[in-house]
Amino acid sequence: MLSVTATDVPRVVLDTSVLISYERHWLWSMAQLGFFEAVWSTFIVGEMVRIRVESGIARNTDRSVY
Repeated sequence: MLSVTATDVPRVVLDTSVLISYERHWLWSMAQLGFFEAVWSTFIVGEMVRIRVESGIARNTDRSVY
């Protein structure tokens, strides 16, 4: 297994388009395996929540799901 130190790992900003995309699962897996450190801001998280809520409303999803 590849061994890396904290200084070797790049920090990667994950924006809303990544956090809600279909590719998010393998990106999270890569971060957990130590290939990069995922970072985001409270603004990005707020935007992600807004988009998920709007998407849920548009699909008539029960509010408890989103």
